[in-house]
Amino acid sequence: MTRAALILAGGAGTRLQPLSSEENPKQFLPLFDGRSLIQLTYARVAQIVDPANIFVSTNDRYRDKTLEHLPALPPDNVITEPSRRNTAPALALACFTIAAKLGEETAIACLASDHYIGDEPAFLGVLERAYEFAETNEYLMTISITPAEPNTEYGYLELGAALEPGVLRVVRFVEKPDRERAEEFVRLGYFTWNAGMFVWRNSVFRHELAAHAPDIALVTRDAYGEARAISIDYALMEKAAHVATVRGEFGWSDVGSFEALEKVGVKGALKCGNRLQPVPERAEARSHVRHDSKIRAAFSHRIFFSASSPRFSARKSATFFFGETTPGDGQSVPHSALSATSARRGK
Repeated sequence: MTRAALILAGGAGTRLQPLSSEENPKQFLPLFDGRSLIQLTYARVAQIVDPANIFVSTNDRYRDKTLEHLPALPPDNVITEPSRRNTAPALALACFTIAAKLGEETAIACLASDHYIGDEPAFLGVLERAYEFAETNEYLMTISITPAEPNTEYGYLELGAALEPGVLRVVRFVEKPDRERAEEFVRLGYFTWNAGMFVWRNSVFRHELAAHAPDIALVTRDAYGEARAISIDYALMEKAAHVATVRGEFGWSDVGSFEALEKVGVKGALKCGNRLQPVPERAEARSHVRHDSKIRAAFSHRIFFSASSPRFSARKSATFFFGETTPGDGQSVPHSALSATSARRGK
């Protein structure tokens, strides 16, 4: 059976501002050995999926930037949304486009472009198992994460009985809990983090959409702006009866905060995030961040960039200092890679 991978790269990078901006969102920042998260995602999945069958879903604004970061990606494999309508319409448009090229029974893994994976072999083992089950069963597959802590920033999945070795039925999706409930979920042991990664045959996906979100099942590029803006969890995953998961422990993070950057090895990120402030234009600061052997250096360069901020108008630019001057062993990252033009933040 044909396999494909769909990398979702339409996010606007709002959670790491001003390091990230709408012009240069998180998935395109060269944080790891001068490589971006989207580059790492592509290289990771290319180990088990034919690169000709790797696609990227993004919006028109990031099409050229996607191709700059992924020069091996065929231009026709960039599937653009005319406008942002959340993940359900985006996944429908992209998966239906892939199926038109590769066949209705294609098994498609839908993966975020901006997640960090610390243990790639473990992740690829989980992804392989999810593919195997999706290829032979009428289920929507998820990849979920064994909680490392009672985190209140993630949704959770309640797990049921094993369907096959390594595959568990999903009983229900649970919204982001408060601290007390999150601690209970971790203690019980049969709740996992919902990482927003999915694997399904397109025929199963289309059938389930038709049953639970028929308007989304009819999404086309020409009428995309009229599509209901809704997440795939709300539109489909919370309603479907046949949902299963492969749970994993592979050093996953959605890198959604400076604290998360710190946890994946960007030392000093939390302190720097707390201290981000304007400094005089033309002033110079050299930022070094040490890394472990897996990550190496995210930054070793002079950072000067204009950033979107409520404090600065579109006509003004502000130079931000990220980090403190400390010895480092990182490779230099070109200044242009982290440059962002100041613009008034959109909604």
